[in-house]
Amino acid sequence: MNRAEYQREWRRKRGIISLGAEILCSRCFVSIIKTSPKKEFCDSCALFLKNEREKIYWEKKKIHKGPGDKSSCVICGGEFIIKSSSQKFCEPCGNERTREQQRTSSARRYKNHPEESRKYQREWRRINDPEIKTEVLTHYGKDGCLLCCWPDCEISDLDMLSLDHINNNGKEERDRGLRGGCEGYKRLMRENFPPGFQTLCFNHQFKKEFLRKRKVWI
Repeated sequence: MNRAEYQREWRRKRGIISLGAEILCSRCFVSIIKTSPKKEFCDSCALFLKNEREKIYWEKKKIHKGPGDKSSCVICGGEFIIKSSSQKFCEPCGNERTREQQRTSSARRYKNHPEESRKYQREWRRINDPEIKTEVLTHYGKDGCLLCCWPDCEISDLDMLSLDHINNNGKEERDRGLRGGCEGYKRLMRENFPPGFQTLCFNHQFKKEFLRKRKVWI
């Protein structure tokens, strides 16, 4: 038995049809010759199926949404304008999802490498916290400058300035779980600097609180 005969016998025992064998078309059951390992259809059926696949492809292309089209957010269901072909979320939901993924990744990294994570966080805060605080306090400062908003106060030292709730509702925000410090500054930046805040120096923070309590006592 030569090599070709051995291979044909090996395929026959395992149910593998050899090239050149006569088979039936899987669609119209016409007798055809197997000229390739994947050949299952006659030429006319293969052409018909190819045209059907192309038709389905171009139909999907027509309903595919691209940049500039309107779509619905997968999370909240609200409408938004697509900026990239792979965008599935509106901007607020996408940002919140990204922050959640970052928090999960940070928690996993802190659990696996606590010392390195603490060192990285200290270094990041040392560099970025003053910049974030400066930007927020400048926005809420007097005339858009890094100044205390109290009349005739000229204090502009970053270490002596802080953020004040104009309506004295800081406790309500803390009860809702909103954090202060640099986390609070970053939240205001993410929310595009909402109203209700002003920059005051620590002296006038206490002065404002004294005046408020005086009115309550009177």
